[in-house]
Amino acid sequence: MEDKVCPYKVLGIRKKSSAEKVKKAFRKLAKELHPDVNNGNHSERLLKVTEAYKYLSNPELKKHYDETGILKDLKEEYMIVEAAKNNLANLLRSILQHEQFISNPKGVNLIETLNNVIQQNLDNFLRNRIKVTSSISALEEANNRFHSSKEERFLCDVISSMVQEKQREKDKIERDIQISSRMKSLLEDYSYDFEVVNIMQRVIYTTGTYSTSTYWG
Repeated sequence: MEDKVCPYKVLGIRKKSSAEKVKKAFRKLAKELHPDVNNGNHSERLLKVTEAYKYLSNPELKKHYDETGILKDLKEEYMIVEAAKNNLANLLRSILQHEQFISNPKGVNLIETLNNVIQQNLDNFLRNRIKVTSSISALEEANNRFHSSKEERFLCDVISSMVQEKQREKDKIERDIQISSRMKSLLEDYSYDFEVVNIMQRVIYTTGTYSTSTYWG
């Protein structure tokens, strides 16, 4: 939420209220503030109430806020979720088109395969974050050794530029970690769907009626 106001306060309920109470409070306020019911101009408040409900109706955002008291940026969160969905779809598509799956669909567990690939990428990102963080620390330590001469100020500028470059690299890695973590969450949410896909593929290849491109092309 952009204004950083406590969403529970906006809805008029206690912090860490259940999802059911959040929904009940929103419906009550939405009805009270609706222009067909209330003649006053409450459009701004209704917008804030809607934003608060939108935030707290997301299980992960609600859990994060309940545990930390920190509100995430909804726009950034939306971008991460969309990136995770796209990456997961592309990963699934690549597996379904892989020779190993085409030749033996019965022997491939989609959920296990997806989870292994995602975890491998996540582990790589975590290792890279450690390396970049160490590089930043080393550069900053080196920068502190220099003093005020003209030559040393030049070196300081060069090192500072390198630190900024490494920090941008670290920011990208942090976002990749967030996306990969969200992919794992989505995989848990969609596990039933992927099981259905697995079953469909086995039936398709057993009967020989369709190719993977029929459904996943």
